[in-house]
Amino acid sequence: PDIEIIITGTDGDDSLIVDFSGGDPVPVDGLTFDGADGSDSLTLTDAVFTTITHTYLNATDVDIALEDLRVVVEFDGAYWHRNKADKDRDKTQLIEDAGWRVIRVRERPLESIHVNDVMVDTGGSAKTVADAVLVKIFEVTGAELPRLDEYLKSDDPWREAEALTAIRSYQAERAAKKAARTAKQQ
Repeated sequence: PDIEIIITGTDGDDSLIVDFSGGDPVPVDGLTFDGADGSDSLTLTDAVFTTITHTYLNATDVDIALEDLRVVVEFDGAYWHRNKADKDRDKTQLIEDAGWRVIRVRERPLESIHVNDVMVDTGGSAKTVADAVLVKIFEVTGAELPRLDEYLKSDDPWREAEALTAIRSYQAERAAKKAARTAKQQ
């Protein structure tokens, strides 16, 4: 008989562990894990794979989601995204199919892969990148961005210290969650 296992998570953080130590537990027609919203993880133990596929199903699988504008901003660094243009195009298409507009910030020497790409130089200043992204958001959405002109005319980023604090807090939170997941698995 055709059997497929479909597991749908909650709006919170979901974790699924599939243990292959006793053989392959996945039925012939596959296993689908939709973590829904939150920070989700899928762990495959005691298994060897030649192919692993990650399908992006919602805006929480992206770098930045501007929910009110239905815009996703993805950052494609030259090192991590080299040789991944097809994967980046596929992800963009999936996000657009879900009703979002996508802006990709691609670091040279990567090539542009989408009409909404913002091309930046390696080592470019945060202000230069922020300016280009904000202009692209305005172009794509036509949304009113309060004080945009004033910001673009300024020489320095605004609230940089607060942004760095928020980024460090986010990174520490992710590291703590990863450590907790790893501890559970051991």
